[in-house]
Amino acid sequence: MKAITTLLLLLMLGNNAYSASKHDSEWANKKSKTPPGTIMVSPNFYADRCEISNINWLEYLYWLRQNNPKKTTLYTNALPDTTVWKNEAYQNNYLRSVTYQNYPVVGVSYEQVIAYCKWRSDRVNEMLLIKDNKKADLANSVIPQKVTYRLPTETEWMQIATLSLNTKKGKQQLEATFNVKKEKNNDLKATKAVQTKNKISYHHIIGNVAEMTAQKGVAKGGSWQHTLIESDITKVQKYENVSAWLGFRCVCVVNE
Repeated sequence: MKAITTLLLLLMLGNNAYSASKHDSEWANKKSKTPPGTIMVSPNFYADRCEISNINWLEYLYWLRQNNPKKTTLYTNALPDTTVWKNEAYQNNYLRSVTYQNYPVVGVSYEQVIAYCKWRSDRVNEMLLIKDNKKADLANSVIPQKVTYRLPTETEWMQIATLSLNTKKGKQQLEATFNVKKEKNNDLKATKAVQTKNKISYHHIIGNVAEMTAQKGVAKGGSWQHTLIESDITKVQKYENVSAWLGFRCVCVVNE
């Protein structure tokens, strides 16, 4: 097992680079009980502030390739399908260009996302073990499962959305502020997360990309390809295959 570097931790644990450093540092120093990049929904239950981004997924791919050099299928099986974009420029650049590093990852399947959640859980639990015992031998240690990352159920996603939209910021949002399909502009794409001073704010809970739930084939929140009405939090977006409008965010359960 290769050593976990500081940069690696910042990229893998936080949901975006701008917030990862602060959250990871506070958590490592036991100043905060909040898992990096998340906001508390209820005691011991947290949700990512932002949808999982391209840079988060690229870090996952990097780890798979570096730590499994003889198991190349683990890496290739985790690659997003970039052909979900009709635009050739997006096919070639959306996933890997620095320009889009904080945009939500798309073109990933339900199965790929489940594998990512397990990987993220494993890496964070390893970090917590090292934090408690810097001499821990990860290869020969039983790693306590202190946190579990996964997809939210529909009910949990509704709880997150309601919490977000019931904030002052949420109530003030108008259709123009949501990245949804507009009648005069149907060539939108997902946008990056933007840092906010609002402590209770889940970015793009409405629009941007629809978010997978724990039930395969069911997404919530709508996207840049859905109208505002279609993106209402009570609505469901059904999917069968990967799509340029489909992404996800994780929830995190802290196991006492």
